[in-house]
Amino acid sequence: MPLEDRRLDLFAGETGSKPAVLLLDDDERDLMLLEQILCPDGFQVLKTTDPTRAFEPLGSHPVGIVISD
Repeated sequence: MPLEDRRLDLFAGETGSKPAVLLLDDDERDLMLLEQILCPDGFQVLKTTDPTRAFEPLGSHPVGIVISD
């Protein structure tokens, strides 16, 4: 089990910014909670409840991780 004070740490891109995280979940509340957790750490959060629309951000953003239920 991860320690509470540990944060998700992905490699920074060439710009020095953290990569985007794509969230895919059918529950909007879950998406909002995950966004609240990730944004303070500097992650750009892309989210959708529609699996068919999840591919759109992948073509226009460097996504480092996809989180889906």
